[in-house]
Amino acid sequence: MSCCFHRPLAVFAAPALALAAGCADGTGPGAAVACDQVPPTVLASGQLVLADASETACIRLENGQAAGAEYLYVAYSAAGTETPEATTAAYRLTGAAGTAPPPAIVRPDTRADRVSSTTPAQLLHDRLRELGRGLARARPRSPAGGPAGPAAKAPPPVPGEQRTFNVLRSASVSGAAADDYVQVGATARYVGTHAAIFLDDAAPTEGGYSQADLDAMGTLFDDHIHSIDVNSFGAETDVNGDGLVLVLLTDRVTRLAGCGQGNLVVGLFFAVDLLEDHVGSNDAEIFYGLAPDPSCGVPRELAVQRLPTVFIHEFQHMINYGQKVIQRGGEAEDVWLDEGLSGLAEELGGRLVPSDRCVDSDCLTQFHRNNLVNAYDYLSRQDAAYLIGPPRPPLPLTQYGATWLFVRWLADHFAADSTLGTDLTRALVQTTRTGADNVESATGLSFDRLIGEWQLANYLEDQPDFEALTTGTRFGYGSWRLREVFGSFHQQDPMRFPQAYPLAPDVLTGGDYVRAGVLRPGSGPHLLVGQTDPAPVDLLLTGSDGMTGLPAAAVPRAIVLRLR
Repeated sequence: MSCCFHRPLAVFAAPALALAAGCADGTGPGAAVACDQVPPTVLASGQLVLADASETACIRLENGQAAGAEYLYVAYSAAGTETPEATTAAYRLTGAAGTAPPPAIVRPDTRADRVSSTTPAQLLHDRLRELGRGLARARPRSPAGGPAGPAAKAPPPVPGEQRTFNVLRSASVSGAAADDYVQVGATARYVGTHAAIFLDDAAPTEGGYSQADLDAMGTLFDDHIHSIDVNSFGAETDVNGDGLVLVLLTDRVTRLAGCGQGNLVVGLFFAVDLLEDHVGSNDAEIFYGLAPDPSCGVPRELAVQRLPTVFIHEFQHMINYGQKVIQRGGEAEDVWLDEGLSGLAEELGGRLVPSDRCVDSDCLTQFHRNNLVNAYDYLSRQDAAYLIGPPRPPLPLTQYGATWLFVRWLADHFAADSTLGTDLTRALVQTTRTGADNVESATGLSFDRLIGEWQLANYLEDQPDFEALTTGTRFGYGSWRLREVFGSFHQQDPMRFPQAYPLAPDVLTGGDYVRAGVLRPGSGPHLLVGQTDPAPVDLLLTGSDGMTGLPAAAVPRAIVLRLR
């Protein structure tokens, strides 16, 4: 048997990290390292270590005192590149602590998350995003001086003006051919300082929007939503020079994916509209919103309640694409980060729009409750959910929850104004960088380190037992007390939210432990380790066979923080 040199683990006080590196033993690259060949790690309270599990899979924890140590261990994938199938890795995590082990516990979970099944609406959004990314890749790069302005300015619409728009025929089309579109006649029912709202002339009139509804939505955009998104992400383009963002409200959007549960399209932005002379382009900053349609199960009250969130969410997508692709000649943002930024836009709407402008009980509820519900579901399914999944259906609602949580955590700790995070979000949007590379550039830290600290924060958030440990570190969310929020969910609806806090780690306090599953990018299992006697605790992360190491492409990592 031969063994190469093992680098000792350097240990730092949080939030500094050491990256442990080692090498395979016996069977070549990628093989798991036997724990008795790994130098022991001794951590003081508040110290942590980060290990590369594609090189050395074992961390041997030595107490350094008689008893009473407690650790939080998280295994995860830090793969930051979106791929069609996602970069996953089947793993096996084993732990050995003390003597007289009880029978091993096996927790297999190898299925992908199916919390939200694929629907026609999801398929539509995916097709639009993929077409936008393809158009960005094919677009000639901008000259150093930036894009030229419109050749001729289009006149802004006036109230009562009628126009014809290209609208997608159905959710099953690609949007790349002329017959993918239908012509929709619409009338300008509101024209303001930043937005003009057109209503489909053929939209149902019974139970439809009133003029007061349209005026309220238009002034909400002009007075609040426009400035919130522009201040947070940057200015929209003005490809036709009319100085306005157009909104087309039509029941053709409502019916794009058919009617019924999961098939309702509430709104969309389509990148084609920013590209002059492209098939189907309306050559304008435009996004589309639903119209009331009682025959499709969309009453006026629902449409009025949903539209403000559509406005602020889709406007971020429009700004993001315009800043990266149109202004800078880069590629479109990765889907996961683009959605996380739109999730944060919704939260900012909930925080900054005055309460008297919201039709729900309060603005945070109206704009932001879906993000919180999705975040609860993500945290409750850490071993079966993505932060960065395939950029195609199924895009589970848990992933939307994860992307908002991650962007929210970044804003809390890397922005000058942590509550709003606008300097960080502008940096993420006003660049040609995308995805994990974009996040690393904006924060100055490696992506694997960020994911590890974020996952520690997901459990330690608002933990009263560890307040002294987490104060002044990144092990929490400074703008939220998520334990209080989720505890309230649990009290209000214990059937839907069965736990007061959704992330419940496994526990190892003695004996043996085994868990098998799949590491998905940005996610992984949490384990609380109690060291009840002076004997070392071995934590071995390997491939599913328990013998070989995890593939380097999955960027497998293990992070351990000593809690006490």
